[in-house]
Amino acid sequence: MKGLLSRFRVTGPAARTGTRKRNRAALILMAFVGFYGAIGGRLVQYGLTDPEVTGSVGYRQNLASRPDIVDRNGEVLATDINTASLFAEPRRIVDADEAIERLSSVLSDLDMEETYRKLKSGAGFVWLRRELTPGQQADIMALGIPGIGFRTEKRRFYPGGPTASHILGLVNIDNQGIAGLEKYIDDQGFAELQSTGLASSTDLEPFKLSVDLRVQHIVRDEIARGMERYHAIAAGGVVLNVKTGEVVAMASVPDFDPNKPFNALDPDRLNRMSAGVYEMGSTFKTFTTAMALDSGKVTLASRFDATRRGPVGAAGGADYADDEALYDRVAALSDPKAPVFVIVEPWTPPDRAFRRLLDAIRARGGAARTINVLLTAGAGPAEVDIWAGYLAELGDIYLALEREVSVPAAVSA
Repeated sequence: MKGLLSRFRVTGPAARTGTRKRNRAALILMAFVGFYGAIGGRLVQYGLTDPEVTGSVGYRQNLASRPDIVDRNGEVLATDINTASLFAEPRRIVDADEAIERLSSVLSDLDMEETYRKLKSGAGFVWLRRELTPGQQADIMALGIPGIGFRTEKRRFYPGGPTASHILGLVNIDNQGIAGLEKYIDDQGFAELQSTGLASSTDLEPFKLSVDLRVQHIVRDEIARGMERYHAIAAGGVVLNVKTGEVVAMASVPDFDPNKPFNALDPDRLNRMSAGVYEMGSTFKTFTTAMALDSGKVTLASRFDATRRGPVGAAGGADYADDEALYDRVAALSDPKAPVFVIVEPWTPPDRAFRRLLDAIRARGGAARTINVLLTAGAGPAEVDIWAGYLAELGDIYLALEREVSVPAAVSA
């Protein structure tokens, strides 16, 4: 009987069904092994690859480059540089107190309490310091602290410092524009490229401006000197191409250094050329002067002698100490808000007649009238100090040297 059964074989449909079941089971097993084998292999690859390649989307965003900003001649105004940032993996920190003590030997301003809280948090990743200098990176690396590492980030660098700070604006710690042209670039769609990690330094064309860096440097330097010399609260200037309307230079001081923008938000650091508000009486002085120049009767080198009686333009002028008729002429001025220029000899001490002249001018025009006192050639520091001290007691009166001011005929009195 046993011999008969051993020679018995199953044939027909039943045999074919069993074979198909075994084949399906083998295919399912192979797919299962292949799927999870691919996941395991990918995890191993991530573990062995540089963090710069396997970082999160947020990290790739910070690695994304920004386009260079250049002037009309191709001179770089803003560009990206690589910088190292310090991070920690608290789960791998052996002794937080020792790590903080060793880090503070390099980073003297390290917030120990905040750093201790981060290292004891048990998190997988925390930032300790962004944008280290190469020297700081080398010193920290030499400490050999377990659980401490570096990541390369992009940092915005402005070679000219504060030269064009109000035009360029600045970026935040994540290299995103928050003011000026930097913010304008992001608003044009660049922020979306950064967020997806598609911004690459090799694919970005420089952002070219109409500004000329050479002219920009001169304008800022001159207004900074003028502000310091005349002890002004602020100063500003704009150079335009009158044929095209292009801004060749624009500066406003006080300004800030976008490389170290710790004071960029101070109220006195605003761009007065684009955000300042001025009374029309002051702004119209430029138009009055332009009208005088356009008439052809006055040039930038024109001077007017107000020490002798005689007509000067439509308003007229005379020696303030000459006679009482001058006060009548001041009272008869057609425009009570027109600026008045009083030219005096520097060695002549202020007297009662001069005070009476100022009172007559103010009585006619009130506080709205601008009074400019010009010292003639030969005035030295001593004379300037004497007159400056005297005029400081009288209110809002401007003091300058005659040789440094061109007095248009149409606005002289």
